[in-house]
Amino acid sequence: MIGRTLLSFLVVATIALHSCLAFGIPTGIYRISLSKNEVLSVQDTRVGIPAVLMHPRSTSDPFLQEWLIESRADGTAVIRNCHSRHYLSPRNPKQQQNHDMVIQNQEEFTWRLIRREGRVLIERPSLYPGAPSVVGLAPLFIQPPQVDVQEWKHGDRYQEWNFEPMVESRRRTSWFGRQWRRTSGYPLCEI
Repeated sequence: MIGRTLLSFLVVATIALHSCLAFGIPTGIYRISLSKNEVLSVQDTRVGIPAVLMHPRSTSDPFLQEWLIESRADGTAVIRNCHSRHYLSPRNPKQQQNHDMVIQNQEEFTWRLIRREGRVLIERPSLYPGAPSVVGLAPLFIQPPQVDVQEWKHGDRYQEWNFEPMVESRRRTSWFGRQWRRTSGYPLCEI
């Protein structure tokens, strides 16, 4: 009986570890970028503001470029801005359409984060069969460049992201065992 319980535990632990390593990113705070000079950001804390690419030093508030990744056991994750506390979401989360802008939203949205050769695809879970949809550079000639949900193209570097873990400055544990990070006078970002 103990052997069977131990075997069940090992199988569940292996599946959880596999989903974390093969698909997703561990829960934590990250700077998400396409290159050193193209960091995923929002320009302010309002709901409905599109996600854009900016230079790391181009904003007066660097915390608008920090994202909390909340990984789930099934290989999905929720992406939330640390300063605004809003979630990254397609503009129309209930409909799947090509070139749907990615915005800040109050409602949680679940993405799949897929590792590919050192980089990560941010995939929108598909509502219909067909080619997967991923977050990439929008084909609009505006500044700063926006990102949108688009059909995946193999080898397109404007759809493959770097997730750089942010160094934790101070951590404390709440009464409920959750960990929080204070971001220099800004609201605490739950980890």
